[in-house]
Amino acid sequence: MLARFGGRRQILVNVIGVFLESYPETMASLRDAVAAHDAAGVEESAHKLKGAICNLAWGKAFDTARDLEHMGREGRSDEVDETFAILEVEMERFEDTLRAIVQS
Repeated sequence: MLARFGGRRQILVNVIGVFLESYPETMASLRDAVAAHDAAGVEESAHKLKGAICNLAWGKAFDTARDLEHMGREGRSDEVDETFAILEVEMERFEDTLRAIVQS
């Protein structure tokens, strides 16, 4: 992850800090959209989250947010609840990883 920031640790730590402060609000918006079966809201919030994640890394959290974005865009609600549950787990893991980087 550090390589994405040209080896500049302080920039990485700052970006992680901004992400950790802002992503809970996006997750809350996404959670609300999923609960309301709001396809446009799912697409919008998942897109925002996906963009924030990709500033730091790719991986399961990114892939799952992308899947939710596509489901929202396509109006597919068949797997949204299950996919959101996976995203919540992946975001917890991602957050733990980011916090470990900051603390190291």
